[in-house]
Amino acid sequence: MNDYIAKPFKEEDLLKMIAGILKTNVSLKSKKTEAIAQPELSYYDISEIKKISRGNEGFVQKMLRMFIEQVPVHLAEMKEHFKNNELITVGEIAHRIKPTIDNMGIVSSKETIREIEKIGKSGTDNGSLLQLIQKVEKDIGLAVEAIKNDFRLA
Repeated sequence: MNDYIAKPFKEEDLLKMIAGILKTNVSLKSKKTEAIAQPELSYYDISEIKKISRGNEGFVQKMLRMFIEQVPVHLAEMKEHFKNNELITVGEIAHRIKPTIDNMGIVSSKETIREIEKIGKSGTDNGSLLQLIQKVEKDIGLAVEAIKNDFRLA
């Protein structure tokens, strides 16, 4: 093994790394995608999802649906584990949804979910964990509602 790349990674970064290992140059051509009218995005930013999709609108829709169906369930599980004082499991759930929060551009929870993960991994709540979970839950709720309205998803 000569190198590594951490998740989530961009295709461009992977190709540059491979080119470096092969000691060759790589010419990266980006696909030009037509500008799509975007609603005013305040609770989320799906530009990263659109980049990953490479213009596949079906993929974007699928990711949005998965987000609104799954992340609130994970947050409910997180709260339940918190009530049962299962802090390590809380941290594991936070770790699992962290990339989703990043990719969905929910910047208001980006650092908060990392703090939840850190506290969970330590197994010791300093008294702020419930407030942090509630903040992420509120942010996700706002993002879910905005996505449902902006993209007319049920």
